[in-house]
Amino acid sequence: MSSRSKAVQTTRTVVFALVVMVVLVSIPVMILIHFHWQASATAAMFSAMTCLIVGVQVGWRASFMYVVPGLTITEGFGALFPGNAWWAAILVGLTASVIGLSASRGLSNPLLMIPIALGFEVAQPPSVNVDIPVPLFIALVVLGTTVFGSTVIYLISRFRPAPKDLVKVSPTRARYFALVLGPFVALAAWVVVDLDLGHAGAWMILTILVIFKPFIQDGVKKAASRTVGTLAGFVVAIAVAQLTSSEWVFYVVGVTAMITCLTLVLMGRPYWQYAVALTIAIVMMEGATDLVDTAETRLAATLVGAVASLVVMGLLSPIAKRAAHKSGLSHY
Repeated sequence: MSSRSKAVQTTRTVVFALVVMVVLVSIPVMILIHFHWQASATAAMFSAMTCLIVGVQVGWRASFMYVVPGLTITEGFGALFPGNAWWAAILVGLTASVIGLSASRGLSNPLLMIPIALGFEVAQPPSVNVDIPVPLFIALVVLGTTVFGSTVIYLISRFRPAPKDLVKVSPTRARYFALVLGPFVALAAWVVVDLDLGHAGAWMILTILVIFKPFIQDGVKKAASRTVGTLAGFVVAIAVAQLTSSEWVFYVVGVTAMITCLTLVLMGRPYWQYAVALTIAIVMMEGATDLVDTAETRLAATLVGAVASLVVMGLLSPIAKRAAHKSGLSHY
């Protein structure tokens, strides 16, 4: 078999494995939607996506070790005091700081979905009618979804390539990153909850978490890629909404986009392409009941979050540049 044929066969195998993983991991979400528990379905959706993203990027062990306990604890605590801006700021800020510290092990990018999911929860507190405390119910939903998703990834992981080497930073750089990221995200969470910005506020928190990086120059590049990808994804989402109003079509398109997104990760494609696919996936699945409004809100919130991140990075840039030059480094 020629090298080209082998490459094609490998790609087909990987895509097939991703399709199976996405479909199976989505089962808890579909069950909750069937029973009209939309709030808990949203928590399950983010749990499933986190398992997929972490599993594909760093393997099933990381999904079991970090996603299962991390999401279960943070989502459970996040539902304790709905609408409390100070609680949201403390919890989201601390979670973001911990993720920032994990940059020394190269895990900050894959694990970003944990504070992102928490950001959506505090911005849009879940409202469900159950016989047990809501925080406990949400924690159980997340626990069940993440354990199920991690198990699926474990069973199918032999069909995909091994995760790529992680990009690590020095422990000192990771500490400085966490020291800045935590308070910045905490302030954003406080503003979002205090002003009751809801869905738009959640996207602002997401954008800040995605753009802000241990190195400012990397963050600036990520801001540009994120903006381009979001704009392109927005156009696609609106185009689909003009063709049909079927929620099931939206979910199918969303799942297809998620599979594409994960495939792009494995192929090492440019981030803006990943951002396009991820935008379509989340808008289609998370905003299926009101797609156009979700897409427009996401675009506006992304731009606000990107501008806020660039402002903060601009203020920190002279300090980071001087520190880098003292160490004989050109990258800061």
